[in-house]
Amino acid sequence: MSTFNNPKSNFGDLAKKMGIGGNEEKPQLRTAPPLTSTVKKNTATVISSDVVIIGNIKSREDFELNGEVVGDIESQGTIRINGKVKGDVKALNVLFQHASYTGNIVSESKIMIDCDTSITGDISAKTVTIDGYLKGNTVADEEVTIKAQAVVQGNITARQISIAQGAQIVGSIETKATPEPSEIEVDHSAFIDETTSSILASMENEEEPEASSEVIA
Repeated sequence: MSTFNNPKSNFGDLAKKMGIGGNEEKPQLRTAPPLTSTVKKNTATVISSDVVIIGNIKSREDFELNGEVVGDIESQGTIRINGKVKGDVKALNVLFQHASYTGNIVSESKIMIDCDTSITGDISAKTVTIDGYLKGNTVADEEVTIKAQAVVQGNITARQISIAQGAQIVGSIETKATPEPSEIEVDHSAFIDETTSSILASMENEEEPEASSEVIA
């Protein structure tokens, strides 16, 4: 007895072996997470070490200088100077690290000079910290801190001055204390004016004597 093979069955088996048709699993689609913004606010502008700028710089934000600038720098934020500058600087905070600087510095808050920095010029701020070389005068409204590796050639004036052992200073040191009440100047003319005005006011308020109706012959 001969057996009859179903051609459809053989074709189906062959298709399964070849991976065609059948109940193969469909690939699952994965939903990608939504994109989120990663923009950082108030990021500092960085000037790289291979940049040389000849001219003045003005900035409203913080910035870091690793290159060289010949000109004045002004910023409403914090300036980090790691390069070379010839010119005056004015900013909220001025931080020096591995820097070479020639010019005057004015800060509304603090100036910090690390041990690998060399500065020639006068500096002024609320607080000053020096651990490097400074040739120039220093004026601080509050405090000046001279660290052990500092070499200062110039006068120092501040309300409070602290000097670490090992620091070298060639110049005068002056502390300015808060004025006592007796040292406060008083404008005595103000008191004289007030006294004079009060006397005039009292004279105006005085009643004039009533005229007598009696006639004396």
